[in-house]
Amino acid sequence: MPDKKLTDNEIVKALECCLANTNDNCSVCHFSGSNQSCIDVLIQYALDLINRLQARVEKCEKVEYFADKTIATLQAENEKLKENLNIELENFATEYDNKIKAEAYKEFAEKLCEDWQEGEDEVRCVINIPRWIMHTYEEMVGDAECS
Repeated sequence: MPDKKLTDNEIVKALECCLANTNDNCSVCHFSGSNQSCIDVLIQYALDLINRLQARVEKCEKVEYFADKTIATLQAENEKLKENLNIELENFATEYDNKIKAEAYKEFAEKLCEDWQEGEDEVRCVINIPRWIMHTYEEMVGDAECS
């Protein structure tokens, strides 16, 4: 390969000049006047250009392959994190619901005990217990229907 350093565009322009195949173009060609045949020199430069571009393409393909592989791995990890987060949220919601229920049951039981201790013998009668429980429920919830 001659020592002359040409840009990729200069090599392409020289190929275009040769392709036009007019002697007028030889005067502007970078390869005219060399000791070797200008076509042989141009072929060497063109082959070098092709090899460099091919190496770039291969490098880009490797980068693309690893980028695709990394994206796939990250997407899989993201899905796994989402699943774990959903499980954690469900567990938290269940735990929170259970705490709220426990507090409501405790409050209801405390209210029943309080009313029981303050109540008269008539309230403590076994026959009146369902009515008394319903009355306490209505006071606490404000609803006449017990679910």
